Amino acid sequence: MGYDRIVSYGEEAVVAYSVTNNLSNVTNSNTTSVVADGSAYIATLVVNDGYVLDSIVITMGGVDVTSTVYNGGNISIGVVTGNIVITANAIIDETEEPSG
Repeated sequence: MGYDRIVSYGEEAVVAYSVTNNLSNVTNSNTTSVVADGSAYIATLVVNDGYVLDSIVITMGGVDVTSTVYNGGNISIGVVTGNIVITANAIIDETEEPSG
C-alpha cells in the first residue's frame, strides 16, 4: 500500500490518492480521478434505466469501507486516507413489465 502520487506546492507536499471506477451499467456523478489526502470525497451512483444495482464495493487503501461510506446511492467519505476503488454492477431489472 502506498501513495498514488505526491504533488509539491512550494515547500509543502500534498499527497494525492487515485479514484478508480469499475462500473457496469452505473454512472458516478463525481468524475475526479485524484483526491488530496485528508479531503472529502462525495459522489452519487446512478443505475442506468432498466437496471437494478446487483453489487457495490468501495475500498479505500485496500480496505472495504462500503458499509460506512455508502447509503442509498450516495458515497460520502469525510477524510480520504488512501486510494479509492468503487466497484458497482447493475443487472437488467427482471421485475419491470415489458412495454407494449
